Amino acid sequence: MNKTILNLTRVQREALSALINDPTLTIQRADKGGGIVVMNTNTYVEKIKGMLHDETFYKKLVFNPTEKWINEQELKYLKNEYPRIPVLYTLPKIHKSLEDPPMRPIVSGNGSLTETLSKFLDSLIQPIFKKNFVLQFYK
Repeated sequence: MNKTILNLTRVQREALSALINDPTLTIQRADKGGGIVVMNTNTYVEKIKGMLHDETFYKKLVFNPTEKWINEQELKYLKNEYPRIPVLYTLPKIHKSLEDPPMRPIVSGNGSLTETLSKFLDSLIQPIFKKNFVLQFYK
């Protein structure tokens, strides 16, 4: 029989549980360094909204730019009958700033419309990287 050895006291476990279940707090792993970040949830959400509204990096498309590049057979493969909505989350870059860390956006696309597209693009790109490249240094 496996015996579980706890590394936290009862009081510490209760405090951790209270933090995890507090809807006003968001707990995320840090972008680098293996740390954990506890942020006010409203601040976290506002930072994400600010990133998405920054037209330097994101813009809303008014037409489908893939129409002339994907044939019917590929389109049939790429379609997902019951897609999940991708989940956006961010990792605070506390190695850059502890006071007001910038955020690294991550989109989890498992089961989403883009999952099969990712696999399709990977199948097109992988042959390029599987070629043997030799670096030669000249004096």
